[in-house]
This record gives sequence, C-alpha cells and structure tokens, in this order.
Amino acid sequence: MTIQAGQTMKPMQQRIAVVVVALLVHVATAIGNEPESRFDNEVAPLLVQRCLSCHNTSKKEGGLNLSRAADAMAGGESGLVIEPGKPQDSLLWQRVDADEMPPKEHLSSSEKELLRKWITDGAKWGSDPIDPFGYSTKDRGGYDWWSLQPVKNPAVPTVVDGMWPRNEIDHFILAKLESQQLAPSGSADGRTLLRRLYFDLIGLPPILKEENGKLKEELFDIEIDLAAFERQPEVYAAVVDRLLEPPHYGERWARHWLDVIRFGESQGFERNRIRENAWRYRDWVIDALNRDLPYDEFVRQQIAGDVLYPNDLDALLATGFLVCGTWDQVGHNEGSSEMR
Repeated sequence: MTIQAGQTMKPMQQRIAVVVVALLVHVATAIGNEPESRFDNEVAPLLVQRCLSCHNTSKKEGGLNLSRAADAMAGGESGLVIEPGKPQDSLLWQRVDADEMPPKEHLSSSEKELLRKWITDGAKWGSDPIDPFGYSTKDRGGYDWWSLQPVKNPAVPTVVDGMWPRNEIDHFILAKLESQQLAPSGSADGRTLLRRLYFDLIGLPPILKEENGKLKEELFDIEIDLAAFERQPEVYAAVVDRLLEPPHYGERWARHWLDVIRFGESQGFERNRIRENAWRYRDWVIDALNRDLPYDEFVRQQIAGDVLYPNDLDALLATGFLVCGTWDQVGHNEGSSEMR
C-alpha cells in the first residue's frame, strides 16, 4: 500500500497500519526481552537454589560472587568462570559438568542443560543483582511461595450433573467426586442440618423438645419448623442469625486461634507464673471474631496495633499476641511483663 503525496489514509487503512505497527513493536520487545526473561524465570532460580548460599555478596567462597552480573563475569580466585558463548571454556560449566559443584547435591541433567544453554546463548543477565528472596529454596520460601501470591478466583469447573450444584463451591466438590467416579451423598434432613449448624457455630448440640406438636430448641428458645428449615433458605438464615447474637460463636472459634499461637494464662515451665492480665488479649480475640473483624486487619492489629493505632486501646490489647506464648524464665530475664 503506497500513499501518494497529498493523499490521506482511509479509516480502515489507518486501523490496519496501527495494528501492524503495534504487532511489530510487540514482537521486537518480546525478542529483545526474551534472554533476560529466561534468566529471571529459569537461570536465577537455579543459581539461588544451588549456588548463592556459598557464592553471594557477603560470602564469596573462592572469591566468587554469582549474585551480580559484574562480579560473576569477573570470576574469582581461579580466574574467569563464565565465557559467554563457550560453555566448554567456562570454569563454571566444567565444575558443574564434572559434579564438582555443588559439592554435596549435584545438578540434575536438566539443570545442567539449562546452565549450559544459558552460557551458549551468551550468558545474558536479567535482574541485577539477583534477589535471593525472590525464589524459594528447599530450606525456605521466597516471594514466589504459593502463600505469598495474590489471591485469584479459580475458574469454576464444569460438571456432568449440572442439576446438583447449588452454588460455585458445589461445582468444585462435585467435580472432584466425579473425577473419582463417586456420587454425592443425599441431602441431609432438617434435624441433621440443625445439629451440624449448632456444632459448627457454637460447638454444642441443640436441645430439642416437642411442645404442643411444635419443636423447640431450648438453648436459644427457638421454635423451629424442621421442614421449613430444611427447604427455605430464609428460615435457615434466621436460625444462623440467632446463633450469632450471643458471644458463643467467638468463644468457640477463638479456641482454635489461641491453640495455634500457644496462648497461655501462665508462663509455663518450672516457675509457671500466672499472667493476671492475659485474659484481656483472649477476650480481644473473642470479640474480634464476634464482630467479624476482617482477617487482614485481625492479623495487622496483633502484629503492630500499637504502632498503627497508637491511640486505640483495643489495638494495643491485640498486640498481646506477641507475648502470649510460653516463656522459660529460669536463668533468663523477665520475658513477657506486658502480659502481667
């Protein structure tokens, strides 16, 4: 397509030209960034996991630092270790290929091939310096660890029995069952549902009694129509709301959190000194659950509530988390005086 002097491009021609230019820029960028991207995604993790524990900025065994491009290319006490484009002349490759490095756990065949190909292709570097915490190792998690990744909504799986699921969670359950050639159990009756609900929310079974042909739950003085409870979501929701009114929900579920963090109302060990104010943190956890404090804020206040909200006594109580565990005071200074 040639545009003569004085001519203007038609709208369709303009669109085509823009698309072509964009594609060319995208391809050129991808080609230009490919070696660096491969280094960050493949080579850097290998160096972190297998090499940097001995060859880093602070610990340069043999005078070699492989965490920075300039230092890696400068080599160490034995001279140059990387000859870009020439793996056979690169001391790094020679030592790795001969299983001399790493000294204890040698590289696998695929890891060796990755390193050899990287040197063959010019030993192009990516992010410089390599962030050792950017990648997980067998001993610790890095920024790429699964629990540190942003939360994403997974795609809802398709199922054979499209009539069974009532919500998206059901799709995941049924998909797993179907993958194992299993079928879901039948629907629970109203009495079973009620019992499960009580155990789940407050940890106690319902106390049911029939009066004048009607069923009554005595713990919370609730009159229950089991048929409606089983079939009508609004009736089920009303019972849930009633169970959440008193503090029993927080008392039940706070126990799980307090067990995980090893909460104690005494120091433990030989002296086992009583912590007279430990209950304040315990009650904060119960109250936080009962008022549905978002989990991120729940954690944030326990770690640094006094710093984030210095004028908020409630946030200060949350930091009892930091000193609520057992402390061995034998032969040591007072450990958790704040809890007293």
